[in-house]
Amino acid sequence: MPSRQAPKKNASRKRSHLAQQCNGQWRVPYKNSKGQRRYMYLTTFGQKHFNDSCFDASTLNQREANALAKKFIESLGADPGKRDRGKAPMLVSFLSRYIRNKKSRVIRQTVKGELSTARSLKGYFVERFGKGVRLDQIDPCHATDWVTTYRQGHLDKYRRGPQAQHGVKSETTVCSQIRNAKMVFAWAVKENLIGINPFKHLNQQPPTPDKDWHFVEREELSKLLASCQTDSSSWQKRRPHAAVFWKAAIGLARLGGLRRSEILRVKVTDVELVTGDDRVSGVHVYGKKTARKKRTNPYRFVPIGQELEELLTNAINALEPGEEFVISRRYISSVHTLNACIKPIFKRAEVNGGNPWPAFWQTCRKSRATELAEAGIPISVHCEVLGHTPGVAEKFYLKTRFHILSQVASV
Repeated sequence: MPSRQAPKKNASRKRSHLAQQCNGQWRVPYKNSKGQRRYMYLTTFGQKHFNDSCFDASTLNQREANALAKKFIESLGADPGKRDRGKAPMLVSFLSRYIRNKKSRVIRQTVKGELSTARSLKGYFVERFGKGVRLDQIDPCHATDWVTTYRQGHLDKYRRGPQAQHGVKSETTVCSQIRNAKMVFAWAVKENLIGINPFKHLNQQPPTPDKDWHFVEREELSKLLASCQTDSSSWQKRRPHAAVFWKAAIGLARLGGLRRSEILRVKVTDVELVTGDDRVSGVHVYGKKTARKKRTNPYRFVPIGQELEELLTNAINALEPGEEFVISRRYISSVHTLNACIKPIFKRAEVNGGNPWPAFWQTCRKSRATELAEAGIPISVHCEVLGHTPGVAEKFYLKTRFHILSQVASV
């Protein structure tokens, strides 16, 4: 039989010490809230613990160092915020810096919703926890409580402006606020201030998106363009050429598929009108939304047909010398003007009972995407033309019309 080897009597047992010695100083390893490995020197902790600036932990033996290290570990469990004391900034200072950073940007419309969300976050958490709450102390449970409070309309006191709607919020509005809150805390994650986004687990998509979506037919488009003609109103008398630019704006949205913000940024030099069979007329578009998300190429070329080419030519000819943009700023100065002044055109055209469709400019863009898909254009091509990814196109832009469903039923 094989002989059993007797264990060594002098075998040393491995002991796990809380305190480790490095260059003559005792230190304790631990992990902060981000999961990063950190060290606390017992001399620094002992001076604060014993309130003695002359305390020196290098004179301690192993047992005394372990006892002091155990007190430090217990202090971390009692107050987890001490792990990052002096590391993570205050929530108030972070949101204030975030608001200042967003206000300094050139395009104010794109960050207006984020500013409103940041103010409501700041007011809610300060009222609940006080100004001493740190950024890394906000957990997913607090984020869920904020969403519940916002849905019930209890955060309206932190909103500004006459357009702020009070009362119980719809699910679409709540989802937009969740999306903005994710962007606020994603900025903190990007700057390595926190490890995870506390709003990451929340759903930001509305349950029934685009339930009122409408396909803009060519007959309806013709009525809208015809209703842009100059009438006898005093507003049209002061602005005799406004109809030309409104036609160009509606044409760029429906026939070109441009975003609402991109319509106002089309310059005269971006329009390429050519003749011949070997070249195509089009518009060079720079999408700031696409450039900010860094998913696709922000520069794209949008081919245009004869109808849109005629509308753009008339708008360019109506410009005064020195004007840079195709849509004159003298008549359509901002996105707010596009939204506010489209209703009189619908009333004159008697389309949809004189009321614009919900999200009219987005509806025109979605109609163009659906039209290209029905024409047999590959999805990669019309995504390149419209400036979005195939996933976004299939989820939000490509819609099934009624006559397609009729064809499916007849098969």
